[in-house]
Formats: sequence, C-alpha cells, structure tokens
Amino acid sequence: MSHDSSDQSFNTWRERIRHRLDHAATSAEGRNNRTPLEELGVEIAAMAPGDPQRAAITDAIIAIASGSDLQPGIWKSLCTLLVFANLKDQKIIDLLLKRLFAGSAPLPTESRATLMTTVVELGWRLTPRQLNDLDVIQKQYTWMWIAATEASTERLNEITGVITSRLRGDNKQVQGLILRLDGWYQRYGLELVPALRQWLGVVDDETERARLTRWARRIGIEGELHPVDDRSGIVPKAPPGISAAVFKTRQALVVSRGRPEPDPVYQTVH
Repeated sequence: MSHDSSDQSFNTWRERIRHRLDHAATSAEGRNNRTPLEELGVEIAAMAPGDPQRAAITDAIIAIASGSDLQPGIWKSLCTLLVFANLKDQKIIDLLLKRLFAGSAPLPTESRATLMTTVVELGWRLTPRQLNDLDVIQKQYTWMWIAATEASTERLNEITGVITSRLRGDNKQVQGLILRLDGWYQRYGLELVPALRQWLGVVDDETERARLTRWARRIGIEGELHPVDDRSGIVPKAPPGISAAVFKTRQALVVSRGRPEPDPVYQTVH
C-alpha cells in the first residue's frame, strides 16, 4: 500500500469510527439486534489478521483515543467497539493503560473504570500493584474493580475482604454478588464456601440473607454453610465439567483441611 493510499485509508477509518462513536448513544439496534457501532466491531473482527486495513484501523483508534476531549460516553462507546472488534493490538493496549494510569490530567473515574474493564476483557492482566493504584475505582465502581481483580489474579482471597466491606456497608449489594456467584463456583468450587460464610456473617437484612441462602440451596451447598456436624443431609453438586469423583475428593479436603491447595481442575477458562 502506497503512502498516499495508507493516509487515505487512515482518514477514512478515523472519520467512520468517530461518526459511529458520536452517534452511538442515539443509534437504534438493527439487524442481529446489534447497534451500528457493534456491527462495525463485528466487521473489523472478521478481517484477516494480515489485512492492511487493520493497521489503518489501529492507527485511527489510537488517534481518537489520544484526544483530550473524549467524554465518558465516548470512552464507553470506544471500548464497546474494541471488545466487539476484538482488537488486542499491543499499541492499543499500551495507550489504554497509559490513559488509565495517567498521573497528570487523569480521566474521569467513570472513564477509567471503563478502560480498566476493557483491557481485562481484551486479555490483559493487571498486576496487584496496578489494582491497588485503582483504589478510587474500587470505592466508586466496586463491582467493576472486583471483576477486573478476580479475572487478573484468579484468586478468590484477593476480593473476599473487599466484598465483605461492601456488604457490611450496604446489604443491598447482595444482588450484585449473586450475579457473579455461578461463575465463581464453577471456577473455585467449594473454595467459595468460607467466603460465603464470611459474607453471610455481615448481612443482617433477613431478605438479603435469604437470597444468598436460596442461591446456596439451588447449587446444593447450603449444608456447607453450617458447621461440619450439621450437614443437613444436603449433598453438594459438582460444578459443570467436574466429575463427581473429583468433586467428592475436593469436598473431603475442604472438610478436613478447611481450604485445599489450588487445584488445576478448577482453573476454568471463561
């Protein structure tokens, strides 16, 4: 591709992407129940890895994301495009991280929370130090921070205390917790039980406690939330994809040792 045609392609994509971003908030869903912005992302994702247009698209997105006038709504739309397009170019990730951790003239917290979620969805794993540096997001957008932390570390204990504090301050956060429990149970199995006990211990609203208990009953681990000598006759069910024999061994380890060592069988990829 010649220099002139490369510039033309860059300008075309920059204008096209910016137009979709500017009108994303007012665009209705079209075919396949996707908005025009999402359709553009799908179109980009379908391009071959070596397609020269991809380089122009990457440069156009970097040019847009480098601007100082992007409002939270535009950042949200841009990140939606990146996820639908599955754009994991390192240059894009580097720019997103730079804007996320900018020390001078930082983006609004809402925009930073969106960037944090996006880099994780694109496969980047934030370090514990980086996550600690995002404490303002943890306070204002707690569940987004929790999701990014769990995905980055794949360690339940990294988020247990934060969730406990959140529930202690606001029992109504139980609903947000329940939305995530199925996925965590599939990944961690009975390692989730000590955390559930801790969370139930700080939820004093009876309605919200009942919600957590109903979830445990549906999964089949309600008996695990009580002392070991009060099993209530309930046999926990194995998570999807885990054999009953492996799960039974895992359960025995939880009872005898309190918390087993990490087991590769639970490192489920989402």
